[in-house]
Amino acid sequence: AIAWATRADQPEPGQLDASQTLFTVMAALNAAGFDAGMDEPTGHWLRKHVRDELARREIPSLPAIRQFVAEHHQRDATAELSQYVSFALTVGGPPDFAMRKRDVEIPPDVLKLVEFSKLLTPFYKEAGIAGLWQRAQPDIDEVIARYHGPVSQAVLEVNAYLRQPTSGFKGRRFQVFIELLAPPGQVQRRSYGFEDTVVVTPSAEPRTFEIRHAYLHYLLDPMATRNQEVLERKKFLARHAQRVRRLEDSFRDDFLALTTESLIKAVESRLDHDPGA
Repeated sequence: AIAWATRADQPEPGQLDASQTLFTVMAALNAAGFDAGMDEPTGHWLRKHVRDELARREIPSLPAIRQFVAEHHQRDATAELSQYVSFALTVGGPPDFAMRKRDVEIPPDVLKLVEFSKLLTPFYKEAGIAGLWQRAQPDIDEVIARYHGPVSQAVLEVNAYLRQPTSGFKGRRFQVFIELLAPPGQVQRRSYGFEDTVVVTPSAEPRTFEIRHAYLHYLLDPMATRNQEVLERKKFLARHAQRVRRLEDSFRDDFLALTTESLIKAVESRLDHDPGA
């Protein structure tokens, strides 16, 4: 089974945790004026507390960060958050925040944000993020504790149903990050190389279903890829799917993705209707 950590400062492979890099990126974004969902009741009070704390500090790098954020503004709050989540999952930790991947491996939505690393380095020191991160640990731990039981149970059920003796494959990693400084109600999944990561923001109830869905992708996507040649011979079935009006465009153009999603939906249906299966 996956080892789910109960503290945000205990790094283990395959865990429920928090990321100091993501925390720093969100602190900078909020300090620069990103206030989407700030007044929503499901948001976490820590977000406003950190932003107010940063507003009282002298941060010489903040004007440049504000300009950068303004220049990379997106059409809506979800898209705005999404690009910075991708960035945070691509760079390394403090104090350098250097890109962990070669240029050819950097996700497309991160390429235009590469220079943000140079701004985060001074911001991290000037804003005293290390201290804020340390003080935030009790609040992070509290939310992680809420997720620990239901997510662990969901992972165990999936492993049992799929007869999966371990939580994945050698060299691959499944990670869930809780981020309290982000707008509420967001669940964002990224699959970069051998790393599958889910970022969950504050919500009224734990987003267990979405995390389980992401975990099923982590387990079943490689299976579909390994059997791509066999699936290609079944591609004629995609013609029937084209008649489904509610089918997302991404699945209309990608039979492999459609096959995996269909398999995941079938597993979810079985688990939800017959948990003992």
